[in-house]
Amino acid sequence: MLLLLNAKYNGGGKAMTKKALIEVLLVEESAEKANKEIEKEIRDELSENTHVIPWAAKIEKMQVISE
Repeated sequence: MLLLLNAKYNGGGKAMTKKALIEVLLVEESAEKANKEIEKEIRDELSENTHVIPWAAKIEKMQVISE
């Protein structure tokens, strides 16, 4: 799973954006669920608890992939 976190701020009069890309290995049991269902569950949980990721303002993009 890949998460993209985005923060926009005004640094010294110049608008800047900082992003963090986080790659997460999901548990084996995740193979039993559809990727979209996993994305929704994670997005719902993180939207209510963004504070669990330091410096995160919001989840901008998320994608669950199977390799």
